[in-house]
Amino acid sequence: MPICKNIVWAVGKLPEKNTCFPAVFSGNVFVVLEFLTTKPLPIAQFQLKRPAAILLLLISFCGLGAQNVKLHLKAGEQFFLNGMYEAALDEYTKAIALDPNEGKAYSNMALVNLAKGDTLLAAANLRKSAALGYAPEQNYLAAAQNYYTKNETDNALECIESGINLKPKNYEFWLLKAKIHFETGNYSASLAAASEAVKLKDLGLALYYIGASSYRLGNLPQAEKALEMALIRDKNLTDVYIELALLQIEQEKYDYAVDNCTMVLLLTDPYNIKALVTRSRAFRAMNEPEQSIGDITKAILLDKNNHQLYLIRAGYYADFALYSNAVDDYTIALGLNSSLAEAYSGRAFAYEQLNRKPEARADYLSLKALLCPNTNLQEIQFVENKIFELSRENNNPEVFLLSPALSEKSELKINTNDKYVIISGFIKDESPIKELKVNNSVLALTGNKDGNFEFEASLPVDELDFVSLTVVDAYENTANITYPIVLIEAGAPKISLVSPAPENSETIHLETGDKALYLEGKIEDDSKIVSIKIDEVNASFAPGDYNPRFTATIDIANRKSITISATDIFGNTSRQKFDLVSNGHLLSAANPMGKTWAVIIENTSYKEFVPLPNTGKDVKALQAALSQYKISKVLHMKDMSKREMERFFAIDLRDLILSNKVNSLMIWYAGHGKVMNNTGYWVPVDGRFNDEYSYYNINALKASFYSYSSLTHLLVVSDACSAGESFSIAMRGDNSLANCNDTRLVKQKSALVLTSSDSEASLDNTLFAQTFTNSLLNNPADCIPIDAIAERVSLVMQKNTVQKPVFGRISGLENNNGTFFFIRK
Repeated sequence: MPICKNIVWAVGKLPEKNTCFPAVFSGNVFVVLEFLTTKPLPIAQFQLKRPAAILLLLISFCGLGAQNVKLHLKAGEQFFLNGMYEAALDEYTKAIALDPNEGKAYSNMALVNLAKGDTLLAAANLRKSAALGYAPEQNYLAAAQNYYTKNETDNALECIESGINLKPKNYEFWLLKAKIHFETGNYSASLAAASEAVKLKDLGLALYYIGASSYRLGNLPQAEKALEMALIRDKNLTDVYIELALLQIEQEKYDYAVDNCTMVLLLTDPYNIKALVTRSRAFRAMNEPEQSIGDITKAILLDKNNHQLYLIRAGYYADFALYSNAVDDYTIALGLNSSLAEAYSGRAFAYEQLNRKPEARADYLSLKALLCPNTNLQEIQFVENKIFELSRENNNPEVFLLSPALSEKSELKINTNDKYVIISGFIKDESPIKELKVNNSVLALTGNKDGNFEFEASLPVDELDFVSLTVVDAYENTANITYPIVLIEAGAPKISLVSPAPENSETIHLETGDKALYLEGKIEDDSKIVSIKIDEVNASFAPGDYNPRFTATIDIANRKSITISATDIFGNTSRQKFDLVSNGHLLSAANPMGKTWAVIIENTSYKEFVPLPNTGKDVKALQAALSQYKISKVLHMKDMSKREMERFFAIDLRDLILSNKVNSLMIWYAGHGKVMNNTGYWVPVDGRFNDEYSYYNINALKASFYSYSSLTHLLVVSDACSAGESFSIAMRGDNSLANCNDTRLVKQKSALVLTSSDSEASLDNTLFAQTFTNSLLNNPADCIPIDAIAERVSLVMQKNTVQKPVFGRISGLENNNGTFFFIRK
């Protein structure tokens, strides 16, 4: 009759037959543990209506009590068989609560935890079970094995010792002990344990640990004998062949080593990487490059991410003078692990052999950074010597003297009144400076700045006939320089202006309309004068005379000040600045144009018109140029629609100008323009092709200007493609010679426009904007009128394009022949 197990009923009605079944109640599930029947019983699902029914049902099951330990163990086993691990653990926990010394509960609990993958907890369960006397030999061994798999070697060895104390003749304990000690490097302990295992059972594996441990302890004869005996016991032990091969390589029995590795690859494991590597070592020792490199290459193909394999092959390549290949393999290894000191060392050596010194030096530097502070001193010194030698150069140091000043004949100019002279300068050299001497006295370097070595020395003047500098770098490259001494006076020239006589020491009065200024003056100095300048203009004087008189005529257009400078033969220089005053107005004062704003309209992202890709770059350049001038605010409006342009000029900009009391305004428009029916338009970004109504009418713009009542100066610059004469320009009178000293032009109203073309289509070649911007950037004077810029733009455009820029007054707006000045900051 079959024994049916693991029949589970949900709490509900009873089975049809009134049969007594061993059972246990767990939660709301009854587990039938074991019963006899003539046929399998169905699983019935039912629901108890009252808690009393549960109690009645418990009593009916053969009178078993709910606190029975064996029933909990049985229930746990059934749950375990059905994969219900948590329920099983719960039953075993209940059993242990009833009987803390129930070793079987811990043993069964270990099975559940192993099934769940919790190896350490399972090992602890097994250890506890064994300690309670439940199958102690098996459970101590199983606990040790599970601890070993999780690298808990101390716990594993403790379990082994407990097992050996119980069953000292169980060879499995000794064999596992030998294995753990061998893998943790305790070869003496491994040898002792393996020897005990062999006494109990003459196994090949135990002999392997005897041989392998003896080999590492230096007892080669015993190692060889044990390994050969291991192969006699078991010819399928792969590690024995490889261990024996390693030993034979050390004994220079290379053919035997090759044969043993080949046995592994042919008979047991054709993909054994360790066998391939070991055989490659034997072939390398036999000076067989093709076979050794071939074997290690096969190993790499089996494990492409193993950096150690690349290091081995790189070493072979270097041994066989295949240095480029070695560099490649070392580079791959470093790509897998960037902290490989061996790879940097090997690659540096290969680079040296290839005469690639910079790369070799870089690798030695990386190697030095990886070396620990407790690294062998000789190794550190070796690396430092390599870096030093690879950095060797043959260039002599260069000495640059900062003070005192040198004459044209390379003589040191020393002031006659000084008791001490400061000799300072710097040295340029690719290598560290070993020694610096000044007049045979060793001098310390004061610093290292930007790769240059700085120095400074104080020497008594009365003892100096010359100054000698000797510089030696780390590679004995030497520079010797000697400077003769020239005693000079250090007084700076005194400047006196005779005509025009300055009203005070700082200002010169100009007549209205002056465009040139005649100057006459005198220089007083104890030495001869070599240079007299008014700004960039050389004055006329007699160089051979002491205290010479000078004259000069300079253009004062767009100047607000002048500076006179005089230099004597010893380089002593004095400068004196004079501000220019016209009609009582100091031209260097705050912006005579008053509060000045600029508005830049940049329309580029058109929906129907051709985009203007260069406009953005032009606008950035213009903004950079305007930043050098006295402009209080720049409003940058980008990609404006028609509605936005109408509101901006009619309302928003008007309110800003009035509330901020703006005096001067420049409007720069960059975008498409259009002329239709003799009317000029700026094209918004939403403008439609050939739809006149979608454009912004220039007449609407001009109408808006009437409400900008605070403005004295208005300038519109239209860099518009196909704009035409959009403003009905009235040509301006000749103001091309306008200059900043003409305060009349600053005070009188102006309304001016400059367009990039007349009626011709304007090309998006940026020449107009570039020329305008460059005129601002390259202006040497303190200010520049729009008249000068317009003249420059017109010349450049007519020379290089078919376009003809137009400059003039905006018709209909008040203009009193003033002009728009850009005043430098």
